[in-house]
Amino acid sequence: AWYRSDEYQEILQYRLSASECDTILIQGK
Repeated sequence: AWYRSDEYQEILQYRLSASECDTILIQGK
């Protein structure tokens, strides 16, 4: 399963972190 690859996990973590930052910026305004 490609979604179990380390590369995908790193991308997934990055996307989750980016989403959290976007949410914080939106709430900050």
